[in-house]
Amino acid sequence: MILFNLYNQLRLHKLLEKEYINYSLNKLKAHGVIVTPTDTFYGISCDAFDSLAVDKIFKIKKRPKDQLLPVLISEKNELNRLGVKNNEIIDILTDNFWPGALTIILKSEAQFPNTIQDDLGFVGFRVPDISFTRNLIKELGNPITGTSANISGKKESKDISVIKNYFQKGEIDFYVDLECGKAKYSSTVIKIIDNKFSIIRQGAIMKKEIIKKVPKLIYSEDLL
Repeated sequence: MILFNLYNQLRLHKLLEKEYINYSLNKLKAHGVIVTPTDTFYGISCDAFDSLAVDKIFKIKKRPKDQLLPVLISEKNELNRLGVKNNEIIDILTDNFWPGALTIILKSEAQFPNTIQDDLGFVGFRVPDISFTRNLIKELGNPITGTSANISGKKESKDISVIKNYFQKGEIDFYVDLECGKAKYSSTVIKIIDNKFSIIRQGAIMKKEIIKKVPKLIYSEDLL
């Protein structure tokens, strides 16, 4: 009986996830902005190539446009399609820390909006450690924005009711009311150029962990 109940709960959860994905896709394809769970905190997301929707996020969050938005991808192999030239360092780094709480700023030859990609072509990429969001990205066929679902300066949250109180009615097109993952801190953000890296934001993953896993990667503050 216990196994039967667990099976039914899992089945219902999968059905609910599928419904959430379908509804989210409809909104994203119509220039919409949604709130979706990640492994860290709830994020506010749109199609990362949709300039209209990206602009909405800056307005909703009251975020300065010089603070570029990171993007979420479903797997490391998407980097090639998004114009990132792979090398041994990136390969080892992503094998060890993706999916997970590490955002890696890399040079991309893809053409993202200029509020996601800087003048030199750098974009922040991450693979979240939560299956729902990875599946949503796969179904969409494009990366999505991965910024926290809050007003700039306010705290991130794993509580959907807190998130809903941050925004005005109609600002968010859809809330995905599924639980976030278990990560306790925001992602660490690093920038890589050749064999050097700088820490842009300290989060869940420490510098010593990165160096231990990728000894060829040299820490430098020159990239900040």
